Amino acid sequence: MRKTRILGGASDWPCKAIADRARPSARERLSLAMSDMTGTIEGRLNGMLYCLHAGIARNFYLPRDLGATDDGFFKAAICTDFFCAPSDPTRVVSVLGATHLYEPYLSLRDVLNNQKRQMIGQTTVHVLVGYLMTLAESDRASLGATLRGNELRDPDWFKKLIDAHVAPPRRFWRLFPRILGFRWQRLGRMRGIRRLNHFPAAAAGFAITLVACWQALRLLRCGITNFWPKTVRQAILPAADLGSG
Repeated sequence: MRKTRILGGASDWPCKAIADRARPSARERLSLAMSDMTGTIEGRLNGMLYCLHAGIARNFYLPRDLGATDDGFFKAAICTDFFCAPSDPTRVVSVLGATHLYEPYLSLRDVLNNQKRQMIGQTTVHVLVGYLMTLAESDRASLGATLRGNELRDPDWFKKLIDAHVAPPRRFWRLFPRILGFRWQRLGRMRGIRRLNHFPAAAAGFAITLVACWQALRLLRCGITNFWPKTVRQAILPAADLGSG
């Protein structure tokens, strides 16, 4: 009997505004290659533009100290039916043909700050999921009510869990699982010459990840979870305006 797929979330395919440049710089080529590797993630929920099934969305509640990667938490909950079943990435789909343009981070400072934000967010999601897996299945199934109740009883409950997780002797490369391997796993999903071509991006991303994790641990130990760096970004002109003036 064929299993029916239950769709929980969907997102479009983000496209960097530099993707159509005839002669991208070395920095731009690295940025585009990193996007290619990110695209190999199965069941990826793009945090810039996504939608959730209404019935699923109503069962969510985000703790106030959860980092910026709320989409990572949504995906983890959706794919596991609120942590009550084995993970099924097909419950999240990317809509082919739907896309949006965005300006990528290109300066080393902006890239590092963005990765720092991501590492903080992934750490907080890891801590939250680890906590939820200690609860009874009925509490996980009614996730929104469970988390809302925790906030009402103790507004700092989640911050305390994070503080305990990052306390010494925690090392920066152990903030969450697979820190040392996820870049290389993405590279491993490439085939043929593409794997060789994307190796510099994987190596550069790995180095940036290590630095970002070290900095993220320092911020987390200071109680900072909602880190969102400011950056100067240019507006992207609509297609009708390109080349005008």
